Amino acid sequence: MIPTLALNNIFYKSDKEKGQLFGELLASTFTPNPDLINSTTEYAVNYEISNFFSGKNEKNLFESITITEIILAINKIKENSASGPDFIHNLMLKNLPESTLYDILNLFNQSLTTSQTPNNWKKAQVTMIPKKAQPTQDPSNYRPISLTS
Repeated sequence: MIPTLALNNIFYKSDKEKGQLFGELLASTFTPNPDLINSTTEYAVNYEISNFFSGKNEKNLFESITITEIILAINKIKENSASGPDFIHNLMLKNLPESTLYDILNLFNQSLTTSQTPNNWKKAQVTMIPKKAQPTQDPSNYRPISLTS
């Protein structure tokens, strides 16, 4: 449980207030700087995107994933890690039947082929963790941990 937070002599006591404060701090921290993009870079990026989606891009950017790669990746994951917003625990993944592994393989390869990422894969459950040996009342002394699907 996160204790009462204080910022600029304002106290944030409820979970809702603390969540909004963290949200504002994270939004300001992770907002891109539009000044970094100049017209030349923007033109080059738009040109490459246009070529990619029009089929003019001759390169195959991704090789298909193999079932062996899926199995090796699942074997490497930690069993005791927390699940993401989909509530699929790593232990569940390690015990999937082979037919489901092929379903996952097809999903990954389809995602690569179509350049589409399922919306649920773009979501994260963010937990704020206090930095060690720092006052926990200061919201800047927390770091975000994102649990994804």
